[in-house]
Amino acid sequence: MFRKKEILFVISASAFLLLAYPAFGAGSFSIGDKLVVDIINDLILFILSIAGRIALLMLVFGGIYYIVSGSNPDGQLKAKKLITYAILGIILTLVSFAIVELMDKFFVQP
Repeated sequence: MFRKKEILFVISASAFLLLAYPAFGAGSFSIGDKLVVDIINDLILFILSIAGRIALLMLVFGGIYYIVSGSNPDGQLKAKKLITYAILGIILTLVSFAIVELMDKFFVQP
């Protein structure tokens, strides 16, 4: 049903969704009162929140696919791989978020 490249693309794209960072708040991308570094940081965190949300959706989809596959071992194997990749995507998102926050604290914030 899914190839590894498709699953990895969806999971990497979904790592941007999990962390609900308010990047689209009022005036968050206005250049007049923000530094370029702040704009880039908001963009990175927004992309991470999107990817995380997609990973979470893929985890739910994998669970549903596992339940629906019933006694079909091939379907169960595909669902287990999908769940595994979704969990890896969530972990990757959380680690990426931590790295961005650390870099923000060390290099950007006074």
